[in-house]
Amino acid sequence: MDSVPSVGGTRGIFEIFVPGAFLLLNLAGVGYVFMKVRNIQLDESAWKIASQPVSALTMLVCFGYLLGIVLRLLKTERADTLSGFYRYLQFQVKRILFGQLAGLFLRPLGILLPKGLNNHLHSIVSKIKGRSGIANLEPFPYFAYLDKVVVRTLPISVQKFYDEFWGSCSTAGNKAFFNYCKNTINSLDSKGAADIYASEALVRYVASMFYALAFSSCLVVAALIATARPEFSSFRPALWTFLCVYLVALEVILSNLRPLRAKEVELVFAATLLNYCSGEWPQP
Repeated sequence: MDSVPSVGGTRGIFEIFVPGAFLLLNLAGVGYVFMKVRNIQLDESAWKIASQPVSALTMLVCFGYLLGIVLRLLKTERADTLSGFYRYLQFQVKRILFGQLAGLFLRPLGILLPKGLNNHLHSIVSKIKGRSGIANLEPFPYFAYLDKVVVRTLPISVQKFYDEFWGSCSTAGNKAFFNYCKNTINSLDSKGAADIYASEALVRYVASMFYALAFSSCLVVAALIATARPEFSSFRPALWTFLCVYLVALEVILSNLRPLRAKEVELVFAATLLNYCSGEWPQP
């Protein structure tokens, strides 16, 4: 399940080439801006080579895949950790703001409402303030989060399976057990493996695009600094537009990467449960 994506396959295109090509185009655009700022002129033969469709496509594919592989080698865990920390900060801000707003509204309501209803409202507010979201500071594969999901929302039979099989190995960050489950599912259940494969591919693609957007944002900021003089002001509206779009995209990724990865964990758990209970799972 953790095999390297083939270069010509779907995962190779989306996980490697697309993020790499995106970063390459940003490098080319910012390089063009710096050439204008520094008044650097390329040799005419170089322009001719770059303007040929075949040459341009060849360079895009070669260097796009090269940069994509570099981005792919940057571990998903780093982006996932940043996503978890960002979601934790979001939760803390919301908790503080919600607590203040709830206090402003509940104080006057407490005078008007019956005591029992007033206590019920306060208990609801306390529960909402205490929720910390999807394993925001927990390392992958989020066993503590999954334990809460099983205990709170799933039937007793699922809880028994969790305690007997999954829960016994659910120490924090136990990737060996998680990968063992994925590899076993890959050999037993083609449909479950396909679902996990698709979820994993989406996570890897989003993580690679996160790194590409982060590096591209740094390049755009450098271009904005380089074009600070009035004679280069014509570049700045486009640069500011790109920067705003990239920052919004980064915020969306940071807010949603960890839930996407949590979905992968849930799929592995569900497939493990199905195959274990059906008797397909290898027994010691």
